[in-house]
Amino acid sequence: MLTIIDRLLHRLFTSSVKVCLNSSLSIVTAEHRFLAFDLRAMELLLRGGFNAMIGHLYDSHFSKAALLQTQPKLVYKLQASFIEAFFKNSKMDAPDRIRVSVQSTLNVIMAAAFCCPENISSIVTSSPFFEEQLGTEALQFFEDTRQQFLTADSDILPALPCLGKTAELYSFVRQKLGIRMRGRENLIGFEGGINTQETTIGEDVSLIYEVTTLLGV
Repeated sequence: MLTIIDRLLHRLFTSSVKVCLNSSLSIVTAEHRFLAFDLRAMELLLRGGFNAMIGHLYDSHFSKAALLQTQPKLVYKLQASFIEAFFKNSKMDAPDRIRVSVQSTLNVIMAAAFCCPENISSIVTSSPFFEEQLGTEALQFFEDTRQQFLTADSDILPALPCLGKTAELYSFVRQKLGIRMRGRENLIGFEGGINTQETTIGEDVSLIYEVTTLLGV
């Protein structure tokens, strides 16, 4: 179900290129709107990847502990706990963010273990391996996904499949104008300083304005 923010963002982008870029306000805020779409698309991919990963690792490490048979919905609780912790702690560095998220799933597992006292030894034994593998794979997946969005070539737009009628306008800005998602400098730890590896927001806005003026949009 779409949230209010999702519906508002959709409404902002359902107009044509000409209508959207016709006003100065639309031009000034275009970069921030596209960033919101990139972040939303990244969130959807991360949610799907994390959920699949947790489901697979849960089956691998705890299927013999009878948790699957006694609590078939436990895996959904693990997924929900991880996702909630991950997005709640978005200001943390990636390793800490993953660590807190993994710990939240362990709390759920240990709470459920008391419902299977005959298998609690097996659960306790398997938990460290689950924790280590989930932590390693989740961190790698997050870094790979972030890098995919921030370093993608103009011909590869990870967010494009998540868009509908707004795809044409998004492709125009990202591909035709070459304005990429912001955050590449943060990805490399601001090596070389700020605004040395990517253009400023002002430069991006100026490019959009110049192009649309030349095209008579």
